[in-house]
Amino acid sequence: MSFIGLMLLTVCVYFFGNPENQIKVDRSMFKPEEGTNINHVAMESVNGKVDLTFNGTRWMVNDKYEADRQLIKLLFAILEKTEPKRPVSTNQLDSVNYQLLKKGVDVNLFEDTHLVLSFRAGGNTQKTEAYFQRKDDGLPYVMTVPGYRLYISYLFELDENGWRDKRIFNFNWRNFKSLNMLLSDDPSQNFEVSFQDQFFGIKGIASVDTTKLSDYLDAVSLLAAEQFILPGFSTLYDSLLKTNPAFHLEVKDISDKTYSLDLYAPMANDPNVLGRLNGNQPAIFTRSTILPIAKKRAFFPIK
Repeated sequence: MSFIGLMLLTVCVYFFGNPENQIKVDRSMFKPEEGTNINHVAMESVNGKVDLTFNGTRWMVNDKYEADRQLIKLLFAILEKTEPKRPVSTNQLDSVNYQLLKKGVDVNLFEDTHLVLSFRAGGNTQKTEAYFQRKDDGLPYVMTVPGYRLYISYLFELDENGWRDKRIFNFNWRNFKSLNMLLSDDPSQNFEVSFQDQFFGIKGIASVDTTKLSDYLDAVSLLAAEQFILPGFSTLYDSLLKTNPAFHLEVKDISDKTYSLDLYAPMANDPNVLGRLNGNQPAIFTRSTILPIAKKRAFFPIK
């Protein structure tokens, strides 16, 4: 075979044997136009609605909770970088359309009241391949972030609790008034931290190890949950929530608003610790984040 003939054969195999090259895909079809200022993201599926809105200061979730800042950054990075790799193949089309119809998430991006972009997001049952579907022609595309192996639709499938800021107390020293720790099995080890004579101290302890106390308050202020959960997430957790917590922590700000956290004794073979925020919101924590928090009165005096 001549060299020219070999080249022609190679080109034909590349272009006609590779489905991704048979259809030219507009890489920007799922990207907001440059210069738009997205300040409202509305997502809806059979599992409910999530409204992310920017109020001029911070992003909020369903007008109830402050949104997780890192997730908001990730959302806009995904919108900027995600591209359609190819249309869904013909032999997969029916199953993908069915999957999107049953479990897909309608995503609408707004600049104020103006609808900027609308699509449906979803993926396969293994969560290894993400699909976006345009509403004008109904054609789903396999989506990718060039250079990364990511299940992109995971972000759009998060529920209200998934989008919430996971920080528990989120206080700073300017609005902190007092902290009370109560131990159900040993009340003698309860303690109260408050501002005393321009320094933080513990009521009833004359000589406090200030380094230990400072580290403790830092750990409390930075405490974040791994996940907020709903009743029914785990029957074991549901049962544990009906018992007395091992620790009950209360933080009061200068306006006398109180934030509380119950912490339950970890169960055997469970790497996590169960908690309950403000008496009603169950949450899961890693043990490593709780260890610096679960302290007794005897920990703080200078020895």
